[in-house]
Amino acid sequence: GILGECVEMFKQEYKLIDFELAVKKNLRAQADASEIRQVFANIIKNACEAITPPGEIKISASADKNSIRIRFADSGCGIPADKLKEIWEPFISTKSSGMGFGLATVKKIVEERHKGTISLTSREGEGTKMTVYLPCEQQQL
Repeated sequence: GILGECVEMFKQEYKLIDFELAVKKNLRAQADASEIRQVFANIIKNACEAITPPGEIKISASADKNSIRIRFADSGCGIPADKLKEIWEPFISTKSSGMGFGLATVKKIVEERHKGTISLTSREGEGTKMTVYLPCEQQQL
């Protein structure tokens, strides 16, 4: 699936990061594949860049009746508390390079384009956890 493809792409570049992927079978979201690929790639790239190797990124995906939950947890440097509120704003970055469009774009794709939700928790020095919820694909009767 899309999540596995994204992980494989980053495994090649970030060989000293351990990727743990746990995805329930047959998960189907109401989603544009290219946009969701962009969301996952951006979240994983941010996690990779926050880690001083060796480190790990744990990704899990599961579903309930209404939504699919995708969780990303990294062992990176975390985000300073004073930056957490503005992390979703355009032009805000915790990195010395980059324009700060990434998470603003991710939030827009998830919430506006796909009617999902995205949340983030982070503590400086302890890593970051991000959770994306996407509506399940409706089954035809």
